[in-house]
Amino acid sequence: MKKLVLFVIVMVFAASFAYAAEEKEGKVCGACSNLQSDDMSQRYGARVCNGLCNAALGWSEIFFRPGKVAAAGGNPVMGFFEGLGNAISRTSAGVVEIVTFWTPGKSVVEIDDCPMCAYK
Repeated sequence: MKKLVLFVIVMVFAASFAYAAEEKEGKVCGACSNLQSDDMSQRYGARVCNGLCNAALGWSEIFFRPGKVAAAGGNPVMGFFEGLGNAISRTSAGVVEIVTFWTPGKSVVEIDDCPMCAYK
């Protein structure tokens, strides 16, 4: 029960970044702009949340990527394999980002978008 409550708290905290909807440097959510922030306290929090979301939700790329590819006029089967590759890279990048969030400068692993932007 404690693990479930902790998971819900983390997801609510992570979702709050997505609804901030700041527009900065072409990004549409607050999490993306916080990842590029010069303030390290904002960047550390954004890295932890981004890593947790990537690690927890990376597998869902397998399910939504074929639909996005088909909507763009592509082959859904190729979208499945693209989603499989994205799921592996997003999940592993999330784990690495959780472990190395405290490093100064840019993130050790860079993914083009945060999990909240990817699901739009």
